[in-house]
Amino acid sequence: MANADSYRRLDEFSRKNPLPYQIKIAAKHYLKDTFKYDPPGYRMAQQYLSPSEFKHGVASLQCQINEGTLTFKQNHEDWFSASQMTHSLFNHRSNIYSVVNKGSHPILPAKVFPKSCSTGDMIKIYQNKGYQIVPGGKGSHVKLRNSRGETMILPGNRKELSIGVLNSALKSLGYSIGDLATIL
Repeated sequence: MANADSYRRLDEFSRKNPLPYQIKIAAKHYLKDTFKYDPPGYRMAQQYLSPSEFKHGVASLQCQINEGTLTFKQNHEDWFSASQMTHSLFNHRSNIYSVVNKGSHPILPAKVFPKSCSTGDMIKIYQNKGYQIVPGGKGSHVKLRNSRGETMILPGNRKELSIGVLNSALKSLGYSIGDLATIL
């Protein structure tokens, strides 16, 4: 549905933001030619290019999401009565300005959850929990061990740890990503 939507939205450019006809046609041909090389779900885009096929596809997708299964039992045509159910009531700019008016300060704290932390920060957190750096980390990785023999290996010299590494490292200490702001 995502690829079909991209293809169909090439026709939605306005007078303020026109897309030259030749570019639109070339982009549509390119997208149509590359659908067959996309991953399986995206490859199905060719089935949903006409307005009626797209409408049925969106309704089927809504049923799948609603029931949490690929093989849904609900009549997908039920979604035709609420055709705008998947569309936002406002454009993205109005949503942003309703949260933070232009020229004002946000009400919500700017740094509730840090995006990540560095390897050095994570090592300090581990050291505060009784871990010590020990030899044996391969390459640039750092090996830490506590008095009970529990070991943790962290990628070294990273300005930002990936979310997966961050989550795993904090989880092994009994923390969650939400706790990071308070323990740093």
